[in-house]
Formats: sequence, structure tokens, C-alpha cells
Amino acid sequence: MMDFPVTISLIAANVLVSLIGLSNRDFFEDNNFWIAPIRDGRQWWRFVTSAFLHVIATHLLITMFVLWEFGRVLERSLGTARDKDSILAAFEAHEAAVRAAIPAERLLVHSAKEGWAPLCGFLGVPVPDAPYPRTNSKEEFFEHMKKADDL
Repeated sequence: MMDFPVTISLIAANVLVSLIGLSNRDFFEDNNFWIAPIRDGRQWWRFVTSAFLHVIATHLLITMFVLWEFGRVLERSLGTARDKDSILAAFEAHEAAVRAAIPAERLLVHSAKEGWAPLCGFLGVPVPDAPYPRTNSKEEFFEHMKKADDL
């Protein structure tokens, strides 16, 4: 029996879809996407299930290595949870366990949309005059990928 069937299946799906996308630009354009920042369980589910298309072969190889490393951890953590509801329940249970284990005054749950104020308040430092950093937008990501492809 396979030790990590979900991780191995995800790697196989990623490689297959990416190879199609790398050789067929129309397929790539029809199926590319941008993973939004993870803010709640629904987006976490989207993150886990929708990252099958990669921009360049190097990106695919690096991502598959990372998927292999983290996928095994996830499979051990999620146990037998295989459907969306069970996985979301495991995620929410883990989040609740973290909140229960760490005193509220030592735990910051922060969204970048909130900007500097909550983060600086939590750390006890003044809010900088500079705008909150926003980088790695979809456009920046594809610009970086095009530069890497030109190397």
C-alpha cells in the first residue's frame, strides 16, 4: 500500500496538467489562475486543491519537491480526512487548538488587508509612515516568471 497516496496523486496531476499547459498556450491561458491570500477555510481549500498549472518547468520541479515535503506532513496531520468537509473540519480543529494553546495576548491573527495598525499594536511599536507593503501581485508574479523564462 502507498504511504502517501494523496501526495503522490497530486504530484501526478500537477505534472500532467502542467505538461499540457507548458505545451499548449491556449490551455494555459484558459486555466491559469491566481491564488488569493489565505484568509479562511474556504480559501485554504482552494489553495490545497487548485494549484495544478505551472508557468515554467523549473517552477513545476521546485513546486513538486515542496509538495512532496509538505504533502507528507499534511497527510499525517489530516489522517483519513479526504473530502472537503472533513479536511475543513481538520483545519478548523487545528486552528482552534492553536488558539486554545496560545494565550490571546501572545497570538496575533492578522490579515494584510488590516495594514500596520494591528501588527504594530500587537508588537508595541509605532505605526510606520510608509505604506503597508504590497508585493507579489499577480502582475508582478507573471513579470518575474517571464524574466526567469528569459534566463
